[in-house]
This record gives sequence, structure tokens and C-alpha cells, in this order.
Amino acid sequence: MAAYAALLSLKYTIEQIQLHPRPPISLDQNQVVSLIGNLNFLQEFLEVYSCGGGGGSREAADVLESLIADAAHAAEDIIETRIVDQIHGEKMSSNELYQDLEKVIEEMGFIRKDVMEIKEKNIGIIEDRLHINSSILGGSPLTTKQNAVVGLDDQLIEVMDKLTGQPSNLRIIPIVGMGGIGKTTLARNAYTNQLVTEQFDTRAWVTISQTYNVREILVEILLCASKDESREILSGMSEGEIGERVHKSLYGRRYLIVMDDIWSVDVWDEVQLFLPKIARGFLCQSL
Repeated sequence: MAAYAALLSLKYTIEQIQLHPRPPISLDQNQVVSLIGNLNFLQEFLEVYSCGGGGGSREAADVLESLIADAAHAAEDIIETRIVDQIHGEKMSSNELYQDLEKVIEEMGFIRKDVMEIKEKNIGIIEDRLHINSSILGGSPLTTKQNAVVGLDDQLIEVMDKLTGQPSNLRIIPIVGMGGIGKTTLARNAYTNQLVTEQFDTRAWVTISQTYNVREILVEILLCASKDESREILSGMSEGEIGERVHKSLYGRRYLIVMDDIWSVDVWDEVQLFLPKIARGFLCQSL
């Protein structure tokens, strides 16, 4: 069930931000409480109707499922867009994030009222009312932003298009979403695709994880970029020395670096210092 998965994904994303020792963005706690409350309520509704219970028409429940999925996706898009903007260094005020989430919370409130109406009266939904509610999400400018979120086959095509394009400087392609939905698989499929391998002189895959070491990341990149390097040679070098060799090795070449399992945007700031700004792609997995 797409709506149920969307609710779980949004809830997981919020929980990861709340539990993260250095969260990439800060969410208003009142909004978090409101979102989690709505998610739990709507999740319970979907569990009941997926089993054929709860009364009311199946058509009404199907329409509600679609609206729930749209609302959950919209909220997650807002949060992930803010994270991606943070990675790119783009500024967005906390008030903008608050206002955007408030619109989705309001929409979830409308949906919640319709769910309660079904539960209490066992009647269908007035389609005109739902059309008005859904237009709130459909008209949001935030839904037009493209994010590489795993889930559909066309996402691989989207990533491939970006990787095989002709950027004139360093290109960052974030892949964001809840854990376990296939972000690494998507990145791996793009990384190993023949069209991509033919585009780049050098490719490197580095797994970051929650506890990372910039020096070790640079070592992994350098070992992929240069056959003349070895761990023995690099063992006595400092982070700066290795970083300088990474820059020289990649300079003037078409390169692709995949940084898998990133937990903190801080790693971006530290690694990018050593990368030439002339590049073909930089593929990332975030929260």
C-alpha cells in the first residue's frame, strides 16, 4: 500500500532527524508532535481499511489513500529539499520551512476530518471537497523540485541523465530517503551501468557510515583514481598530503565519486575541499 509506505517513510525520516546527534535541519517541535499525531491516526485508519473493516465505501477509502500518500510525500519532499539545500549551501529561512510544513499539516487535518466522518457515519466522501483539498498539495511549488528519491524505475533514468550530461563544474546528485528503500541499490545500478562507466575516466565508491574519517575517505578515493598508489605508500602521509594527491590525480579528468551511507552533511564540507571543481558527477546518499 503506497499510502502506508509513505507514512512510514515520513515517520522514519522525522525520527532520524530527531535522534541525529547533529541534525542537518531543525524542525519545530510543535509541528513534529502534530505530524506524528496525524501519521499515527492515518496509519491506524489504513490498517483497518486494508483489512476491509471500518465500514464506508471502498471507493471512498481509495480516494483517501491517494490523498494521504500525496500529503506524506509532500511533507517528506519539503524536509528532504531543505536537507539538499543545506548540502548545496543554499539558504532557506526557518520560517519558510515552518510555513511549508504548516500547509501540509493543515491538509492532513482536512484528511483526518474526512476519515472521522467515514468512521462515524460510514458514508462516502464528497468528491468536490476532496478535489479542493488535493489542490492545496497539487499547487505547491515545492512539489516541482526534483529529488532523487528511490522507489520508481524512472528515478534510475533521472540519475543516469544527470550523470551522462555535460556539467562544466562539480555536480552533486543527492539520493535521499528512509533507510531500506533501495538508495544504495539505485546508486549501484547507476554506478555500474555501461553508459555511465564509459562517461568517466575515474570512478570511486566510498562507504561513509555514521562514524567517518576524512583521511580514510580520501585514501579510498585515491586508490580508485590512481593505480600507482598503495596503502603502504599513503600510510605515513597526513590528511592534507593525501588530499593534495587526490586533487592532482583527479584534476582535468572526468570523475564520478559515490559517497554511500552519509549521516551528516559535515562530511561534504571536509571532502569537497580536496576535489577539483571541474567534474562530471558526484553521487551522494544522505539521511
